[in-house]
Amino acid sequence: MINGKIINIFTLGVLNTIKTFSSVELKKSSVYLLKESIPIQNLTIRIKLKGAVNGDILISFNENMQKRLVKDFSNQMEMENSEESDNSMRTSIISEMGNTVAARISSYLSQVEMTSDIQPPNLIEPGQTKELNYENIAVIDFIGSDGLFQIGLGLKELEYQRNLTFMLFGLNSDTVEYITTNYIPRGFEVISSEDPKILAYHAKKKKIDFVLIDFYIIEHAPENFLKSLSSSLDYTLKVVMGVTKLDLTKLKTIKLSTDTYSVIGIYPKTKSNEDILKTMNEILTKTGFKPDDRRKHIRVNINEQNRFFIAFKGKEDLVKARIIDLSLGGIKCILDKEDDEIYVTMGKILNSVDIFLKYQRIITDCTIVSKEKNMFSLAYNNLVENDKETISKVIFRILSTST
Repeated sequence: MINGKIINIFTLGVLNTIKTFSSVELKKSSVYLLKESIPIQNLTIRIKLKGAVNGDILISFNENMQKRLVKDFSNQMEMENSEESDNSMRTSIISEMGNTVAARISSYLSQVEMTSDIQPPNLIEPGQTKELNYENIAVIDFIGSDGLFQIGLGLKELEYQRNLTFMLFGLNSDTVEYITTNYIPRGFEVISSEDPKILAYHAKKKKIDFVLIDFYIIEHAPENFLKSLSSSLDYTLKVVMGVTKLDLTKLKTIKLSTDTYSVIGIYPKTKSNEDILKTMNEILTKTGFKPDDRRKHIRVNINEQNRFFIAFKGKEDLVKARIIDLSLGGIKCILDKEDDEIYVTMGKILNSVDIFLKYQRIITDCTIVSKEKNMFSLAYNNLVENDKETISKVIFRILSTST
């Protein structure tokens, strides 16, 4: 967990360094916690620590702040101060700031008998990475005459495994729903369709890791079906068949492996959904994937024609925004009215946000985790299981119908 003493030490180390380099005045505007990810939107100094504190210090500057620091430092050192020299000196000056911050924090930690190995800072340029991921994140925002300045502390960096994509064909609706609500929250894409042409489209559009097929649906021409599904692919489609004991005999008579498809396992379709899931997890493990590894939430884009929007309380009236993408971690929105930007500030907790996902409705508390003009992102606060299932089903429907 992040404690106040650590936050104060890091904040003091950064602000005292800023005072050394510049006369810029900063006023604390907000302090808040984020879950799992922090967006990287500006030039950011990243300082890694190991020991008493395991994590990263992240110091973020907007472009105006960068120019101000370069200018002030250049004046102190009586350097030639021009736009051209600002650009050439920016990296070295900002890097030197990072070195000074690291030295100060090391000194402050030793004063409270906390020892951490502090690595040399490195710079993350805008666009180099969209976000960094940690178990716990504290953020302190400051406002100055040159705009926003941000200090972040991320503890225990998360390493996500890659997402996996399942495709389903011929499974009964109860099994489809069970797989969907179990796998989507774990970072799996799940796509289903009764139309083989749509399945072939998805298989060609993106790499499908596994396709689950009820053998009964294709038993009259299984090889033809598998060939038509996989013939245009540049990878081998891994197939898991749902079978009965009778189906097993028929399955032995067909070619189970070609250049474009390979039947790698079976699941007992006559057993419970829990047994099917257990068998699938065993197959995943045997093929080198751990089902319970941490994966990023699947995000889906929301078509403007869909009735997906949110509403929350402003000063008097409701503030409304259209949802443009959705995940089990949060949502990204665009405000209906630009004037409502005053109600959207980084770190602000919005209570009882009404989330309308076409015919589904969820009410939950959210935290604003990023903002750019009239576009902003929300992270859910303590989403309940029923709401997770609702969002999982919505994501599944979008994945299965996006052609």
